[in-house]
Formats: sequence, structure tokens, C-alpha cells
Amino acid sequence: MSIGKTLKEARQKKSLSVEQVYKATRIYPRIIEALEQDKYQDILNAAYIRSFLKEYSEYLGLSSEDILRHYDALSTKEEERQQYHLPEIRPKAQEDGYDIKQIAEKAKPFLAGLAALILIVLFFKIGAGIVGSISRNISQRKEAAGLVDLDKKEDRLIQALEEETRFGIGSTFNLSFPHAIFFLM
Repeated sequence: MSIGKTLKEARQKKSLSVEQVYKATRIYPRIIEALEQDKYQDILNAAYIRSFLKEYSEYLGLSSEDILRHYDALSTKEEERQQYHLPEIRPKAQEDGYDIKQIAEKAKPFLAGLAALILIVLFFKIGAGIVGSISRNISQRKEAAGLVDLDKKEDRLIQALEEETRFGIGSTFNLSFPHAIFFLM
């Protein structure tokens, strides 16, 4: 005897309507009817089918273990997917026709360029800090030696580099790079 017929006969023996079963179990009437007619494809998901079969059979006083064992013997997961047209779960990118490996390959040059840009910025920031430290050291030595009459260009360079180290990479970064080149010449 089929699972559906067993469930329907047990329900009718207890003189229960589909609506009464719904109120007691919260299994929708269309699902109860699908279970009683062995139309599992109307339920869509095998996990729900097993859950509904267990709930419904326990409510009717039947052995849920026997019902589920009989159901498992009827179909395997692969057969369910084919028989009931259950959707295959795939990543969204694959559904849209994108290959994740191709996307990753295309992103490599961009990421390499971004990494190079970050390294260049860090290099110049560290270089500006070193130049600022050296220039402060030189000005302190000249003051200690009594050589306070610095060239105006050197004085502006020292001032720009001090601002650079005080304010960071922000507003004076564009000005400090040419000054640093001039100082190194």
C-alpha cells in the first residue's frame, strides 16, 4: 500500500477532515492532499516532504519511522531532484553566466597595481619622514655651531618638511616631494 493511501485511510478512520488536520498540525490542506495522493512534486522540497510526513503520521497515530523508511525506499535524493524538478543550488555568479575563476584572474592585475600604488605612497611617506628628520638634525647642528644664516631655499625646505611630518600625508604631500628632490640634489 502507498504512503498516501495509508495516511488517508488513517485520517478517515479517525473521522477527521483535512481542515481539522490543518488546524491541529498547521500543515496546509493542499500539502495534506498532496501527501495523500503521493504527489510529492507539489511540495517542492524533499526536506519538507520528510517533515510533513513525520508530523502528519505522528498526528494520526502511525509510526513515523515506518512511513519515513518506506518513503526513503521509494526514492533517493538524486531521483527526487529529477522526478520532482527540484532546483539545483548554484552560486549567483554561475546563474548569471560568470565564471568565478575568470573573475579572479581578471582582478589580479588590478590588485597588483593597487598594491604597487600603496607601496609607492608608503615609500614616499617614509622618505619624507626621513628627510624631515635629517633636515631637523642639520638645522639643529647648524644652530649649535652658530651657522644660523641658512639659505632661504633650505629654510623653506626645512619648514615644508617639518609641516609634512607634523600633518602627515594630507595637504602638504604634493608639495613635499619636489622639495625632497631639491634637497637631495
